[in-house]
Amino acid sequence: MKKSWHSLIALVLVTCLIVVSPTLSYSQENSPSGANNQEHSVVLDGKTLFSIPEALGEISPEARSQETTAQVEKFAKTASLPIDSLLIGDQNGSAVIFSGDLVIVKITSSDARAANTTPRELATSYLENLKNAVIQYRQKYRLTGSVAEGSLLERSLDFISSLTIQNNQLSYTNAIFYTLIATIVILAILMSLNRLFTGISTYLTSRVEQRIPLMRIPYIPFVSDRINEIIIQITQWIRLCLTLAFISIYLVLILNLFPWTKRLGGTIWQNLLSAINGGWDKFVAYLPNLFSLTIIIVITHYILRFFKPIFRELGKGTISFPGFYPEWAEPTYRLLSFMIIALAGVISFPYFPGFGSASFQGISIFLGVLVSLGSSAAVSNAVAGIILIYTRAFQIGDRVEITGVRESIKGDVEEKSLLVTRIRTGLNIIVTMPNASLLASNIKNYSASQRDSNRPVIIATRVNFPYNLPWQTVYEILTNAARMTPYVLPDKPPGVYQRYLNDSSVTYQLEVYTDNPQKEFTIWSELHKNIRDKCNEAGIEIISPDYSVIRDGNKSTIPDNYLPKDYTAGGFNLNPLGNLFQIDLKWAAGTQNGKASHAQDPTEPKQQEPQNPSQT
Repeated sequence: MKKSWHSLIALVLVTCLIVVSPTLSYSQENSPSGANNQEHSVVLDGKTLFSIPEALGEISPEARSQETTAQVEKFAKTASLPIDSLLIGDQNGSAVIFSGDLVIVKITSSDARAANTTPRELATSYLENLKNAVIQYRQKYRLTGSVAEGSLLERSLDFISSLTIQNNQLSYTNAIFYTLIATIVILAILMSLNRLFTGISTYLTSRVEQRIPLMRIPYIPFVSDRINEIIIQITQWIRLCLTLAFISIYLVLILNLFPWTKRLGGTIWQNLLSAINGGWDKFVAYLPNLFSLTIIIVITHYILRFFKPIFRELGKGTISFPGFYPEWAEPTYRLLSFMIIALAGVISFPYFPGFGSASFQGISIFLGVLVSLGSSAAVSNAVAGIILIYTRAFQIGDRVEITGVRESIKGDVEEKSLLVTRIRTGLNIIVTMPNASLLASNIKNYSASQRDSNRPVIIATRVNFPYNLPWQTVYEILTNAARMTPYVLPDKPPGVYQRYLNDSSVTYQLEVYTDNPQKEFTIWSELHKNIRDKCNEAGIEIISPDYSVIRDGNKSTIPDNYLPKDYTAGGFNLNPLGNLFQIDLKWAAGTQNGKASHAQDPTEPKQQEPQNPSQT
């Protein structure tokens, strides 16, 4: 790691030396003979504008010329100051060339006497040379944009100008040589950056998980591995920015080495810095709005934190209001949070970037139309969800049955939201129903009675018994079967009722009480099993009496362990079957004589019945 940093610093220093050394050598080679002339002259881009012959008080001519040169360069590079802003004024008997608050040069009477003229005329001559030089300088470097004095762009242009080599003094051989050197240096820098950031990513992957503890941000949970990914992404962005910066500097330097690409290099650098400077200025101008957004977000966060414990205690029942049920606490808090966040969004909307622009308004209108056209079903489901919440139709975990739809749905409420409700059926299938459909259906809640009024649910079943069986025996059998069934409340006696008097049987209804309606299938199964066992113990066959049963020597349907040890099946019974199967006795007589018979047509005359008794 340290070697990579040392190599990077060494490469940067070598690059700076390679780039700056031609400029320094050029400035030494182009120093005119006679140091006094150079020290007394005001120069812009290598061109002498005028000289400062005399001192001004304790300020020497050398110091005056250096200060004036700096002011001229400052004016030339500040494109926001137009050429016409250069004016001549009087100050205590001296002529002054200025632009706004920027004083460029002061011409005294001593300077005018040295030139055998007046201060005003000498200032006019200086002003003409200054305007022409500034115009040429700005056209050469395309300084036509509005650049604030002392801005990032101005300072960057000063830096690039200091690194620019004068093309008229640099041979093509040297330019090609410096190009090769710069190419080698930039390749070495890019390879070093690649190696450096690869090592950083490896280090973060192996060490950050051990160094960074578990962190949780409100509403956005993060763990150490996620933070590791974020830090690696940040390093990758830093690497990309550094790579682009070095490549941009390399291109500008290479383009400035050759006269036919120098203007292109200056244009590229100027446009790049203009974009960066414009983005930075917009960011700085947006800081007040960003501060307002931060305040709105913080206030909204603490308002939600204030209400959250109140509704949590309402849900637990430690705080109560008349007419407000505990199960309303969570959905009410969600609705209140949504309203608070929506209000905060409306308040913060004008502080968003680009608010008020035509594009922003167009996007807002498009989104509004899109939402209004596609959210009708969602709005109806949301309204239905709110109604279902505050009508207390059901809660999570309740046993419900939804009727009025194409297929009846029965199960436990697994989840309910503002738009849909999920029900888990007895087959462990999740059924998702829109709240609008639920609101239009009949909802049977098997858990509400026990929860709200402490009244258990009644589960009923029906059994048919023949008329020859005493109802007292039936009552005893069904009651004993109910008491043996699990999940049936022992303190609630079961009820037995004679529900229907059918043609050949009596329908008895058995009702049991339970506080576990979710176990209804288990209760029914165990109850029916116990009814069968008790009937078998009493020697009662549970067979449907709605049709005739022909034993003909067949064994009883009662299991063997309930039958007596000396039980034997009865013999065959010879009974006239004509009435039983509704078969004409004539047909039987015909088959007894060995003749084929057929059904008699009702339109044919009735034949006389045989008189021989053996034929019947």
